[in-house]
Amino acid sequence: MTDETKLRKDMEMAARARAIMDDPAVVQAFDGLQAAYYSAWCASDAPETEARERLYLASGIVAQVRNHLLLAIENGKIANIEINTKTGRPA
Repeated sequence: MTDETKLRKDMEMAARARAIMDDPAVVQAFDGLQAAYYSAWCASDAPETEARERLYLASGIVAQVRNHLLLAIENGKIANIEINTKTGRPA
C-alpha cells in the first residue's frame, strides 16, 4: 500500500466515522448508555463492589468506542492535510 493510498483510506475511514458520530441515534445511544451506567453506579449500595466495577468497565468501553471514532476523524483530517501538502493544494 502506497503512502497516498493509506492516506486516502484514512480519509475514507474518517468520513465513515464522522457519519456515525453525526447520527442522532448513535449520539443518543452513547449518551444514554453513559447516563444509565452512571445512574446505576450512583444508586448502587456500598457492598455492591462487583456491580460497580462492571458499570465502571462498561462506561469505559463506551468512552473507548467514542474515542476510537474521534481518533479516526482526526487521522482523516491529518491525512487530508498531508495529501494537500503533497499535491500543492491549500490545506
